[in-house]
Amino acid sequence: MSKQTRRLVVDASVVFGSSTAPSPSRPIRWCLDAILQVCHRVVMTPDIRKEWRRHASVWCSTWLTAMTARRKAIYDVIPQPVAGLLGAIEAAPWTERKREKARKDVRLVEAAVATDNAVISCDIEARRAFSELAVKVTGIRQVIWVNPRASDQQCVEWLRNGAPLEESRQLGAPAREQNT
Repeated sequence: MSKQTRRLVVDASVVFGSSTAPSPSRPIRWCLDAILQVCHRVVMTPDIRKEWRRHASVWCSTWLTAMTARRKAIYDVIPQPVAGLLGAIEAAPWTERKREKARKDVRLVEAAVATDNAVISCDIEARRAFSELAVKVTGIRQVIWVNPRASDQQCVEWLRNGAPLEESRQLGAPAREQNT
């Protein structure tokens, strides 16, 4: 049985994390290697690509070049606005810092909705914010958000298994204590 191919939105936090000291970056590099080796693709909107360029290390630039050479990088994704998402961000009873972070990372969620509903990000705060919003914004509930640094998420194994859209990984999943 062939594995599912997923179009994955990879946050710049992953790009930045791949260039930090060897030990913290190891799970991130394993994640990116799995994307390269398995049948998945990386997708970017123009904004996401611009942010990648600001944070890319030599290692990550080499990885993206390999993805592009294998035709596994898609650069022309048009974000899909999600009904009620921006209004929910503005109405949320959050600090201005948290609201600004959600505004900045809304592009990840919109790109995921426009493709295969999957985000790979090391940003724990953004995931928590969007999980809170998923209670009111039905359009983001099925978005998968995986953190390659969180050992309980087994990112590499998930990717090798075809990156299935497991309910427990969705933004709308019931809250649980984890390193998301």
